[in-house]
This record gives sequence, structure tokens and C-alpha cells, in this order.
Amino acid sequence: MRKDKIYHFSICFIVALIIGVLFHPITGALSATFLGIGKEYGDHTSPVNTWSWGDILADAMGMIAGVIIATPLASLKHF
Repeated sequence: MRKDKIYHFSICFIVALIIGVLFHPITGALSATFLGIGKEYGDHTSPVNTWSWGDILADAMGMIAGVIIATPLASLKHF
């Protein structure tokens, strides 16, 4: 696994977790998803980079992991 995929996973995980706990897990999921897609769109439009479905997969896995952890934590802040 390339370091790039670990970075994609980690950033989307952190975004989904923090936004998911502070606001709502769905908001965290959407934030991480749009961040990942936006990054890949930027790569697609760059003359020195390309779109990577592997990066999108790493983003999605990070987002899912972040939401899984954020969901019970978000419910705790209501007590």
C-alpha cells in the first residue's frame, strides 16, 4: 500500500470522526466524501496528476471507519 492511500484514509477518517461527533455522523460522512471527491477532481484537472479510484476507495474506507466510531460518540454528548 502506498503512503498516499494511508493519507487519504487518515484524512477522511479524521474529518468524518470530528465533524460526525461535533455535528452529526451524516454530516461527517458527507464532509469526508466531498473532501475526497474534491481532491480527486483537483487531481483530475491537474496536468501532472490523475484521477485515482484507489484514492476514492481509501477515502470511502476512512469515511466509513470514522462514521462507525463517531456514531456512538455523538450519541453520548446528548447525556
